[in-house]
Amino acid sequence: MTEEGYARLDVPEIWSYDSGAIKIYQLQGEKYIQTETSLVFPNLNIQEIPSLIERYRMVGRRVFRQAIREWVRGQMEKEE
Repeated sequence: MTEEGYARLDVPEIWSYDSGAIKIYQLQGEKYIQTETSLVFPNLNIQEIPSLIERYRMVGRRVFRQAIREWVRGQMEKEE
């Protein structure tokens, strides 16, 4: 789907992973603007995710999902 399609559906935030980097776009008006932080996860350091992707690329999706869950829990504990 294109950015225009997401905008028509009023999707507030889009994440894109390309060439080892995550980009976050937030809907402002009818256009998406790139931003450094997520509306959904404002306190997570999203830019650490590419290193997790690379680290767990060969072990499968299940192990990767578990690693992401553990990472998020660790990030949330830092906030407390």
